[in-house]
Amino acid sequence: MSGENVLLIAGASVRAAAFSALRGGFKVSAADLFADADLQRACDCYTVDPYPDRLTEIFKTAPPGAWMYTGALENYPRLLASLARQRRLLGCSAEVVRRVRDPRELHESLTSAGFASPAIFTHGSPPRDARRWLCKRRRSAGGLGIEFFSPDKQGNTSLPAASYLQEFAPGMSCGLAYVAAGGQATFLGASRQLTGRRWCGAQQFMYCGSLAPQTLASGARSEAVRLGRHLAAAFGLTGLFGVDVILHNNRLWVLEVNPRFTSSLEVLERLGDYSAVALHMQACQAGRLPAREPAASNPPAAPTRFSGKAIVYARRDALVGASFQRFVQSRLDGGQIDSPPIADIPPLGSSLIQGRPICTVLADGESAPAVLRQLRSAAKEVFAALAKDSV
Repeated sequence: MSGENVLLIAGASVRAAAFSALRGGFKVSAADLFADADLQRACDCYTVDPYPDRLTEIFKTAPPGAWMYTGALENYPRLLASLARQRRLLGCSAEVVRRVRDPRELHESLTSAGFASPAIFTHGSPPRDARRWLCKRRRSAGGLGIEFFSPDKQGNTSLPAASYLQEFAPGMSCGLAYVAAGGQATFLGASRQLTGRRWCGAQQFMYCGSLAPQTLASGARSEAVRLGRHLAAAFGLTGLFGVDVILHNNRLWVLEVNPRFTSSLEVLERLGDYSAVALHMQACQAGRLPAREPAASNPPAAPTRFSGKAIVYARRDALVGASFQRFVQSRLDGGQIDSPPIADIPPLGSSLIQGRPICTVLADGESAPAVLRQLRSAAKEVFAALAKDSV
């Protein structure tokens, strides 16, 4: 296999990207915080512990080849720059990440180009008016640590360290996916984001899944296409990237940019039967974008095929035992290897920590409600199987 087809994927959770790369015909090594059982079975796998510091050591011992990253390594631009000096990075550089993840620079770029973006406040005390503000950590991913801002018990309204405020925007949380090269971008599709679902064990604002396709009215879709092109040109984005938005009254309110493979791409791939990582490699290595947009990027007004995923979070500390393993096997028996109904599977005997992921469940169906019902049912079975192990 040629060197161009060898790829190291690094991040907190790389399984979806690794499976995408394998489907695209690449030889994959994975450096992952969790090193789940299904990832270990699929490819060479390194556990990143401590995270992310051990990546420097892993990069010295892993097979030669280029690399790409997933969430949430965008929080460590200095490390990205250091690792990029060890082997070729396919994706957004550390400097691009610093700029596009800077709340003020992103907000100013968006508003100057005519896009809607909630107001931000980066220092001092926010205005005392009727607006509601969300407090966000500068280093975060997946909605972790987001909460409504309110003065502390002493009445102090100053921002917590390493945080900023963003005006709360009501509406539907959506993820937009793109691939970029040479200052241009191709829109890959929109998905509805599941956040803070109690049946997933998720806290408020925490990302816990995606449902696709999300149909956009013509005006919103045109805005999404223009948005991707603007971001690619203004920030020099390369390869796959995602944008978190709020859809309200057919208007997109842009929240933030994730300059790497995003979780929602997995459900878009299931609908389109393609490898997003293959598109990423073409963009990064050859500067080439897809000849045409995937079907999921412009679905009909009333789609008849949907795909969804839900991340199930531990409600309490637990151990993975035989009951959970039997449940997993029952879900996998007869399923498609490249589109499994359950993934990110913790190894037998591993410890689960309250608030951290247990696994991911996936489903397909003819309607969005049908897929959501399947996901809720599967999440319920996950908790039930773990409960048997704790008896």
